[in-house]
Amino acid sequence: MEFELGRTYSGYKFLDIVERSRHVVQYRVQNTLTQRLENLRALPLAAAKDPDAADRFLREVRIRARLSHPHIVTFYTALPVDGRMVMTTEIPESLSLAERLKLGPLPWQDALAITRQLLGALSCLHQQSMLHCGLTPESVF
Repeated sequence: MEFELGRTYSGYKFLDIVERSRHVVQYRVQNTLTQRLENLRALPLAAAKDPDAADRFLREVRIRARLSHPHIVTFYTALPVDGRMVMTTEIPESLSLAERLKLGPLPWQDALAITRQLLGALSCLHQQSMLHCGLTPESVF
């Protein structure tokens, strides 16, 4: 069973689904203790029963927990919720690059600033021996 929207599990009120794929279900939740809105990522039920998928998820959790960079979404915590391992992160407050590009071309100064920020974030990832395999305009904020 997936998490039911509107219900609270382990101190997280599930508000809506942000993304669903065969690898992850991402929810927007409210941390009831801090009253902070957060992203919560969980393995879909089908993937949770796959040992390789569970190992990949735990590996991502461990790497994300070590990352600290102003241009990487902040990792908050990982814990079991209703018997499933989840991780929570901040919700980016800016538009994705894909959404911004729909408004028209970027001025060259903005494009340069975004490129510098992106390269700094990628350098931080590479220092942890991590590659970002899902780098798209939708994943850049």
